[in-house]
Amino acid sequence: MEPDQGKLISRIQKLLNLSKSSNQHEAEQAATLAQRLMAKHSIKMAQLNKETWEFNSRILKKVARASATDKYVATILHRHFNVRMMYSRAGKKETWLVATGTEDNLDVAEYMYKYLNDSFDRCWKSYYNENSTTRNSKTSFQLGMYNGLNDKLKTQKEEMARESDCTALVVMDTKLDTYMKQKYSISTRRNTTVRAGDSAAKAAGFATGRSLSINKALS
Repeated sequence: MEPDQGKLISRIQKLLNLSKSSNQHEAEQAATLAQRLMAKHSIKMAQLNKETWEFNSRILKKVARASATDKYVATILHRHFNVRMMYSRAGKKETWLVATGTEDNLDVAEYMYKYLNDSFDRCWKSYYNENSTTRNSKTSFQLGMYNGLNDKLKTQKEEMARESDCTALVVMDTKLDTYMKQKYSISTRRNTTVRAGDSAAKAAGFATGRSLSINKALS
């Protein structure tokens, strides 16, 4: 990682930590600035390196079995953070969650994977403690949260495309998809289909996802 890039990632991490502040105004300001830094950085790096894109893979987590939260977060990263996610078997008892992309995007995705996993768990625990519900509602709540966050990031991506020249990012994404098909012979499309039995928990989760202080807009 280049020195300037390392400083940028560190600053983004600090801002995302501030976005969890109990001070709503401070949290929103920090999240918005993190959004702008990540968006500008991604576009800049795509433009500067468009002739020499190099894609690598990185293991984000080793598990016996991927949880529902892991799958939601992996799909968010896959769709909105300029990386491609896949699960790889390592023997009979271990599964690896692997991200593929440029080194700078992998650095952001690795941090965001941990940040979003913590956010999904923290928000569910808060909802569970404040409402008359059971732990069986966790699936519904987190599905709603995934849908809300995905909807929010999709909207922000569309706004970013209208405000900035994202041509280089589009080309990079296309090359990344081609790389994945050639190296791993897999489709890069990722869907998440889960049934939610608790409509109230799902609705609450959706609202939580829509308001989550990420404000992240990468094309």
